[in-house]
Amino acid sequence: MLLVDVHCHLHLCKNPQDVISGAAAHNVKRLITAGLDEESNKLSLEFSHGSDMVRCALGLYPNNLTDQWGLQLESVKRQILKFQDDIVAIGEIGLDYHRETPKDWQKSVFEDFVRLSEKTKLPMIIHSR
Repeated sequence: MLLVDVHCHLHLCKNPQDVISGAAAHNVKRLITAGLDEESNKLSLEFSHGSDMVRCALGLYPNNLTDQWGLQLESVKRQILKFQDDIVAIGEIGLDYHRETPKDWQKSVFEDFVRLSEKTKLPMIIHSR
């Protein structure tokens, strides 16, 4: 049986190597670590670089948006385009109306990522709440 964790955040783990080793010990063949912003996207790329087990997705979590969300969006889109051959998806992206991040910001960013997914042919890892 092929087990794949299609959504994890290794950059949030205290000891990511232990998580990777533990997953392998339980017959998990792949981990897809999803970034949440520009910095965690860089870490996700590092985890996947040269790894047979870890793949990564680059994204912008809806509740990580600031009043500079347009700049954040453009920066992450540049990362995705630059590393599109090294990633397996765009994510984590989506909508989260549980917190105070303005809905119109979230919708605009999400729609932009959907268009980028169509352009790059990369699947999306979508957060919704």
